[in-house]
Amino acid sequence: MRDIRCAPGYIPARHEGVPRKLAIRRIQHSELTYFQPLFERIRTDAEAVGKKGSKQKAINLDKAVLIDVFYPALASTRNGEFGIVLNVFGPNDSRLQSLGRKISKPKANKESDSKNWRLHGATIRNPLSDPGRYDVIEANDFLVMEFQDAPDGMPGIVNLQTMSRSVATAAGITADLDALFKNRLNMVAISESMMANLCARTALLPVDPLSVFEDEDALIEEALTGDPVAVERVLRRRRVVTRQQVLDRQRAGDENGLTGEALVVSWLEAEKTAGRITDFRHDAAVNAVQPHDFTVMTPVGTMYVDAKSTSGRHDADFYMSVSEVVFAAESADAYQIYRVSELSSGSGTLRISSDMRDLAKEIGEGLKYLPKGVRATTLTIQTSQLKWSDPVELKLPPPPPLQPQLFEV
Repeated sequence: MRDIRCAPGYIPARHEGVPRKLAIRRIQHSELTYFQPLFERIRTDAEAVGKKGSKQKAINLDKAVLIDVFYPALASTRNGEFGIVLNVFGPNDSRLQSLGRKISKPKANKESDSKNWRLHGATIRNPLSDPGRYDVIEANDFLVMEFQDAPDGMPGIVNLQTMSRSVATAAGITADLDALFKNRLNMVAISESMMANLCARTALLPVDPLSVFEDEDALIEEALTGDPVAVERVLRRRRVVTRQQVLDRQRAGDENGLTGEALVVSWLEAEKTAGRITDFRHDAAVNAVQPHDFTVMTPVGTMYVDAKSTSGRHDADFYMSVSEVVFAAESADAYQIYRVSELSSGSGTLRISSDMRDLAKEIGEGLKYLPKGVRATTLTIQTSQLKWSDPVELKLPPPPPLQPQLFEV
């Protein structure tokens, strides 16, 4: 067994551009016995009617997720075993119990399915300080998981949130989760955008069961814009945001904006070369307070473009100044948002919005009803208010090679 190389309770930083390994499992009756109090209860109930209880003391990790999606290199491992840190959260809240456990591939025999791997080791007991903690888990509850790599790229940490169906129903996500398990699936990988959507909905509960999976950097970024929903979520998580973090976030936001604009310039130049646009101007490079970043000329007309960049996901809210909204509402030409998301060093994903003039006019009408002496300056807009193009992957071209310099001696 490989040694555990991450300390219990340690959750490593997420690296930009590296997809998170996220999954949800619908817990089966045979897997309840991985929790010691449930193992004892099921065994006692079975013995009372002359039967034997389940011998399994593990959670199945389906090959279609663990191997085919997350760790393809494990396919060539025969009967491998990996020591991990298991961070167990909940049920239904952020209580944490860190344990040393194993992920392994059972040997092929009549009692085990060699296709799937298992999360096992000793059963999970109720903490002495929290008796009865796991007694409430039931079959068909949900296990929300994130796998994080050890230094060798193999599984190192598993964050496991136990969430009941009743809490999922209270958050309005039960139907979404059940829809994942069609075709007799019990474990599925989910995207970061789906996790973000689930987190946004559970965040409205008095106690948020999925706060551990939330993109905290993006949440703080939203809070620093003054978004009241994001501020409340940060405060409910008892996070303290220092002045230095504010400065760092502002600096990162400025860098994201410049990188996003550079990516758009590179893409527009390619579009011009291909003849899909006639020309363009980078107006923000001349006057940073312009209510748009680009003017784009096409064979069918002119449009104004505002580039909105983020290191987070596309469907996170974006922000517009009231001057930008007023300009869009009054514009005779189309006004579009170029949303550059998932920014990393020199790359990002571009989606282009539909013309937002009608939305801008509707917003402008609403602004007329502010009390006298009150003026809005920045607005938060959900991406769902606009239609978006298919994603386009952008990457800055490499810098030209340095030319040797000749000097007279």
